[in-house]
Amino acid sequence: MKFLVSALAAAGAALTLLPSAQAADSQLLTALSTCRATYFDAIAKDKNIPESLKIRDGNRAYLKVEKQPLDVVMFEKPFKDSGLTVTGYVFNDEIIRYVGVPDMHTHFWGLIVKEDWKSVVDKLKGIDWEAVDSRHMSAHANRMLRKNDEKEWKAYTHPQNYEYPDLGASERAFHVQPYENQTMVFCGMLSAGAPEEAIIADVRPDLLYGEQKVPIREEQIVKDSEKAKAKTPIEPGAQMPANHPKIDMENLPAGHPKIDGTQELPAGHPDPASRQKITQSPETK
Repeated sequence: MKFLVSALAAAGAALTLLPSAQAADSQLLTALSTCRATYFDAIAKDKNIPESLKIRDGNRAYLKVEKQPLDVVMFEKPFKDSGLTVTGYVFNDEIIRYVGVPDMHTHFWGLIVKEDWKSVVDKLKGIDWEAVDSRHMSAHANRMLRKNDEKEWKAYTHPQNYEYPDLGASERAFHVQPYENQTMVFCGMLSAGAPEEAIIADVRPDLLYGEQKVPIREEQIVKDSEKAKAKTPIEPGAQMPANHPKIDMENLPAGHPKIDGTQELPAGHPDPASRQKITQSPETK
């Protein structure tokens, strides 16, 4: 009996040394790296994210978003995940509308961690980073493409002169980049035209929950022809800016366009008529 009491006491002491379920490392970053709906399964199981921030949906849980298009929520109690310190989460959802071209459906979602971007890249194991850019302090992996009439995601590499996916295609990837002295670890998805519901369900099922609507932002495309119209005409008798090299009209460099007062300056060229203003400014007196 004495031995049993001693054994129970020892076991109790050992249990006090074990981490509680609340303090256990999360597995959110691993789930996030796949950029699939399994991320929301992991949120449902996670013991560190407060229930007050979760929206339960069967075996999944979504995170509350109150601001659009961008919402960043910081946790009152940061927690550990994959050797990193998770401090918050982020969502950005927006439809960018240009006249005459398909709507660009842009989504990114993920977590904020305390450590710098390179520490994130080093500590997230099992990820085949496709690009680690020390100059821009960023990295990405798992770039995939899926078209509306397809059932599977396929590995994808940007072609030359890439601007955005083809109409009816969605591209997603896992990214790491700095964010306000911390690091944003997130997935991004860009779709040319509305993605099929099956694609949204596979990646961002939270967008199908309830009556949430993605905000629309209208933009204008400035074409080269419109830029050309903005060229500044050369007025006869205009003077060149101060310190501008002297131009010998009779001996222009080979290939130089003729200057006779009727041409237009290239877009962004300083207005020659501004010379008098420059020479009369306080700095030049």
